[in-house]
Amino acid sequence: MIMQAGVLAVEPSTGYIKAWVGGVNYRYFQYDHIRSSRQVGSTFKPFVYAAAIANYGISPCFPVQDIQYTITKDEGNFGLLESWSPKNSEGKFSNRSMTLYEGLRNSVNSVSVFLMKQLGDTEPIRGMLHSMGIDSTEKRQDGGYRLPKSPSICLGAADLSVYEMTGGYATFANNGV
Repeated sequence: MIMQAGVLAVEPSTGYIKAWVGGVNYRYFQYDHIRSSRQVGSTFKPFVYAAAIANYGISPCFPVQDIQYTITKDEGNFGLLESWSPKNSEGKFSNRSMTLYEGLRNSVNSVSVFLMKQLGDTEPIRGMLHSMGIDSTEKRQDGGYRLPKSPSICLGAADLSVYEMTGGYATFANNGV
């Protein structure tokens, strides 16, 4: 019944770590939440948007319809065995047009899937993350990539640490450096 959390604060311009709290009390819980990997979920979406904007020059004002998108098994370089049609978190779609800005602000899955379809491959995202200091070649214990080569990466199916995510986010705060 004890809340478990980790906090990492960095200075984006230098990368200096200003605060590192790995857990609630090391005396009782010898576990560092900063270095441990977890599925990152929607906190990953800014990287998807950044890859689409960087690779295709898509504007944050670009309109996208909030509908269900399907990535078919023979589409792009995804290597899917069957078609993939994810839902929004609440299980429904508004059918209205929204900008990328609105899609990211509200963490709308359909907009992320639309962008994944536009990219046609996970490599633009994985490559961008690699250039941000997150190793795209690293594998999990089960042999799968921590940054998966499947379209589900656009919804945050990656296994990353707070340390890695903070470094990636610091790149945004430091104008891409």
